[in-house]
Amino acid sequence: MIARGSPDTWGTSGVRPRLCAAALIALVAAAGCRSDARAAACASDRAQVQQLVDEDKRIDKLLHQADVAASKGQGAEAASLITSRAAPSEKEVLQRARGWNPASRWGRDIRAEMIALIEARSKSMTDYADALRSDDLKRVVEQMEAQHKLEQRAVELEAKLAAAACSE
Repeated sequence: MIARGSPDTWGTSGVRPRLCAAALIALVAAAGCRSDARAAACASDRAQVQQLVDEDKRIDKLLHQADVAASKGQGAEAASLITSRAAPSEKEVLQRARGWNPASRWGRDIRAEMIALIEARSKSMTDYADALRSDDLKRVVEQMEAQHKLEQRAVELEAKLAAAACSE
């Protein structure tokens, strides 16, 4: 005699297929929720990254204005633009980047790269402004080259961001 509810009777009564179907639906739903949560985390991280990139572009325009002023022999005005507008904005962006708590692994990786770039640019702004005030043409050119290298890093990072897939 087969005991009631034993595995041998599951196939004939339809209990086993229903349990399997229910378990499968639960797994798919859980995966879907995880997938939805991952997509939301990635979307949130991408939005935060885009804000930081947009701010960096705005700061880059200020630095370009300083470059133009410096090329016209207006070193003091260029230095003032950097110290009064670009550097404080860069510090705010750095604080936001440091305070951001990414929800995805991708966001955490990108955050680290962005912070490194922002810190390097922040330090270079001080060096650039000092060079502009010194009227030492060699120092000014060196700092302009340093700014150009940082801009190249920013462009490379932005390209990486555009191509990168977000993950949990």
